[in-house]
Amino acid sequence: MAFDINALEPCLIGFDTVEDDLVTTAEGLDPTSLVALDFETYYDKEVSIQPLGGWNYTFHPKADPYLLSVVTHNTEWVGRPEDFDWASIDGKVWCAHNAGFDLRVWLRLVHHGITSFDESYPSVWCDTAALAAYVGAKRSLDAAVHALFGIQLSKGMRSWMKGKTEDDARAAGRYEELRQYALDDSKGCYKIAEHFAPQWPLNEWKLANHTIWIGLRGAPVDKEMVDESVRKLHKVRFDAENSLPWMDSPNIKDPKPLSPKLLAEECAKEGIPAPSSLAQTSEECAEWEKEYGDKYPWVGAMRDYRRSNMLLTKVEKLRDFTRDDGRFDFSMKYGGAHTMRWAGEAGWNMQNQHRDELFGVNIRHMFKAPKGKQLVICDLSQIEPRVLAWFAGMEDFLDLVREGFSVYDAHARQTMGWSGGPLKDEDPSLYKYAKARVLGLGYQCGHVRFKEVARMMAGLELDPMESKKTVTNYRLTNRKITQLWRSLDASFKKSSGENFELELPSGRVMTYFNVQRKGDGYVAKTERGSYYKHFYGGKLTENLVQATARDVFAIHLLMLEEAGYEVLFHTHDEAVIETPAGESKDGVEDIMSHCPSWLEGCPIGAEAIVSQHYLKS
Repeated sequence: MAFDINALEPCLIGFDTVEDDLVTTAEGLDPTSLVALDFETYYDKEVSIQPLGGWNYTFHPKADPYLLSVVTHNTEWVGRPEDFDWASIDGKVWCAHNAGFDLRVWLRLVHHGITSFDESYPSVWCDTAALAAYVGAKRSLDAAVHALFGIQLSKGMRSWMKGKTEDDARAAGRYEELRQYALDDSKGCYKIAEHFAPQWPLNEWKLANHTIWIGLRGAPVDKEMVDESVRKLHKVRFDAENSLPWMDSPNIKDPKPLSPKLLAEECAKEGIPAPSSLAQTSEECAEWEKEYGDKYPWVGAMRDYRRSNMLLTKVEKLRDFTRDDGRFDFSMKYGGAHTMRWAGEAGWNMQNQHRDELFGVNIRHMFKAPKGKQLVICDLSQIEPRVLAWFAGMEDFLDLVREGFSVYDAHARQTMGWSGGPLKDEDPSLYKYAKARVLGLGYQCGHVRFKEVARMMAGLELDPMESKKTVTNYRLTNRKITQLWRSLDASFKKSSGENFELELPSGRVMTYFNVQRKGDGYVAKTERGSYYKHFYGGKLTENLVQATARDVFAIHLLMLEEAGYEVLFHTHDEAVIETPAGESKDGVEDIMSHCPSWLEGCPIGAEAIVSQHYLKS
């Protein structure tokens, strides 16, 4: 790497933080300061973001950035990046749709001497994909400009260019069409920025850029552990494949380990049912493997093949996305959900990583602090039940939490008759039951669903009658929560024919577009131009609580960075921070326990652990 990535921090932060404030906007932003950029780069099946990751793709020798389009308030330009006057946009607000990609391409140009930090450096980046998500549109550029402005962009040229070069486009007589396609994309990007950037709260803008920044900074990876894990999983998969009866059958040409037809034929021979799906997420298949895995060794082999193959795919992606400097280059979606929580992106989901070891492989352990450093892993303590109780006005419950009781202990004392010492120590079974109730029933979960929730969240096996009684008891003993459901449900229904705007304590607003009655229920869109979803009191309560918890965590992320902590990545309500070895975790815990002024009275807590590698906190 011929430059220091840390030099990019100023243009990826750009604004002073407004403490606790998620509503102060960039009102007054001069539209003449905006410049929209869009790069077109060579790609094919092997040389693209999905198999290589953003950094390794954009720096791949074949990933030629053959076209740049630039749009300002009064100019348009399209051509080779080396022919552009980069000094003409120095110090401007650079706007790009999915800016993390265009930023990496620009760094490639810096690396190759086509431009430099001295010649061209933005005052701040504006990711219009993130901005579109904030204002309730889909993230893709064509969907965003159509929903926001009624403009139809075609992406056909981009698809046609797969595996083709600039010369191929010229030879086919489509180069001018290619130039116009690129220019239209930049026009769409500029239009989003011009109309909505002044409305974007500065801290939200900063959070969007911070999301790009942590992915670019990268997470440290134990490359030796990754390589060893790949070898282990290849062996497990090989052994499992060779244990499947149909793989060495002389009557089958080119057999596939996960062939539904061959599996069904083998099951018929043994007189057992075959699962209808072999998908990784199929619960039916998992139950089938659990029931027959011990009696039929090949069923166990099928289970091992599926699991090892899935895990191998992830570990190989971790290997392939890691840069030469040993840092894992990744991206996340700011505003990946309606609540504005983050989501995974580009083939890797930081929000959903394996927690447990499998076949001697632990993905989380592969993220390892470099020499002289340590990881501080800190999460908000039971943030959602606390916020839910705050909204419901359950002061007696919150008082118990303030005294140091866990939310599960407090719930058992208030509604389950518990009056002893620490519940988790003295009655582990009741603790699990209380945990299932708190985590599973606060959002109007029914008894059929709760039976599954209790099994997944607390390892409890409830029969249908037990589940039904539990749901009824919870609702009778938590009337303030059920009243919150009814209140939100009524307000939502009153908005029929209009948008329903739900203002959060932070001042941020969640919008449900075009509420309508459908059958016995009500529906709305969570994105402009998207499809309708059903909503009811409990679901609206879940959105309200999760969005508020997100806003608390968002403030903490900004405070951590302001205090000089390097956030490597985060998963839901947990932040993973790299600090010097031996440094106390107290500073991180103090920041993560901060209660914003707009949530006064809600007991916010955080717990941190120190480790050399990433693990469950």
